[in-house]
Amino acid sequence: MIRSMTGYGKSIFEDSNLKVQCEIKSVNHRYLDINIKLPRYLQKHEDFIKKITKQNISRGKVDIYFSFDFLDASLVKIVPEVNVAKSYLSAFNDIKNSLEIPGELNISDFIGFSDIIKHQEQEIDETILLNAISLALQGALDDYNAMRAKEGNQLKNDFLVKIKNIEDIICSIESISNTVVEDYKEKLEQRISSILENVPIDMDRLAMEIAVFADKSSIDEELIRLKSHLIQFKHIIENEDSVGRKLDFLIQEINRECNTIGSKSTNLNITNKVVELKTELEKIREQVQNIE
Repeated sequence: MIRSMTGYGKSIFEDSNLKVQCEIKSVNHRYLDINIKLPRYLQKHEDFIKKITKQNISRGKVDIYFSFDFLDASLVKIVPEVNVAKSYLSAFNDIKNSLEIPGELNISDFIGFSDIIKHQEQEIDETILLNAISLALQGALDDYNAMRAKEGNQLKNDFLVKIKNIEDIICSIESISNTVVEDYKEKLEQRISSILENVPIDMDRLAMEIAVFADKSSIDEELIRLKSHLIQFKHIIENEDSVGRKLDFLIQEINRECNTIGSKSTNLNITNKVVELKTELEKIREQVQNIE
């Protein structure tokens, strides 16, 4: 099953102690690049999160976001910094007296200063914490992978349609190539006859020229390799996972065969068919860039 590199997933784990929400977003990237956003006091668990993520994703730029809410009030402690508040009060009074500002100071004047009231999370059992992170992460990964698989299936179906178009073009090229040598022979005979008129044609020399032309213009090997590459392409998208790099390499090989056919061809119809073939191939190549 092929999967897209772009996707989104979300999951929430909740128990009596805490609520953990995990979101995953990803876009195309040549390699696997994982970025994790965690509260500072949980950053030591990044390696644990990356290890689980790497078991589910092999390529793409991946952003993972976690948010934590402690549901057990005993796990949260509010600490007043009284000495800091006294310093603020003294400073405010000095300003008030110096500038002769009327009115009284009250508690609401201190609310905007975050260093007066500190919010502290108490230590929670690490086994419980890692289990919550793991379950939220895996749920988000499952949701994320389901979205990527759905898009990957749509890409696979589109690939199959385009490959069928390419196979039809190859059949047309084969049909045309079967008449190329005979057409060349007829044109060569007509040209020699028109130039030499009543002079007899040297049939041995003519046969040699035709044989040389047939050898130089033969595209049988290229067509065989093209068909083989297409069979391999279809096998990969039907039966393998994490195939982006394989498909990208295969597209390069198919393009190489197309270029060789185009360079060997002296027939305008074949040249036009090669252009059609490369147009379909470019459409596939662009989509392959989005495959994991």
